[in-house]
Amino acid sequence: MTPSYPGGYYPGQPPAQQPPGGAPTTGGPTFPAVYYSRKTVVPPLVIKDQAMLDRLNAIQPNEWDTVPPTQTAASEAKDQYPKLFFNVNIDPQIIGSAEQEAALGSDWKQFQFTQALVNAAQAQVTAALRAQAAKAAAQPPPAADASGAQYQYQQYPQYGTYPPQQP
Repeated sequence: MTPSYPGGYYPGQPPAQQPPGGAPTTGGPTFPAVYYSRKTVVPPLVIKDQAMLDRLNAIQPNEWDTVPPTQTAASEAKDQYPKLFFNVNIDPQIIGSAEQEAALGSDWKQFQFTQALVNAAQAQVTAALRAQAAKAAAQPPPAADASGAQYQYQQYPQYGTYPPQQP
């Protein structure tokens, strides 16, 4: 049987700070509130009071927010890095932060990846992997000795190819 503790807290865990006189704080979230995870794909949580929110933030700080992830992803999608920038007669550069992007100047333009370009690149990679797999499948298996162990022949350019010496 698990012992119960006053307020639902475990030993060693400080209780949530309550405002004096039990008056609600102004400017904070109103409860119940729905909180969404920023880092993982999990169902949203319904937080019933400040104590539950404090316990959640103690376990996973800065992960839960009242903004749904679709709104957060849309606002952050415009500033995703790395980005590819190009300029006339200069090698393209891969930019990893807003500071690097600001230092480039107005002559540099961001390369826009179209869906057709992404599909063509994926097709090239797939074709190269298939060709590599076909080449590996066409290679003969390594030779085996009488015991069934596989070994590679030693190469002697002046004498030809000889199997290793058996003791």
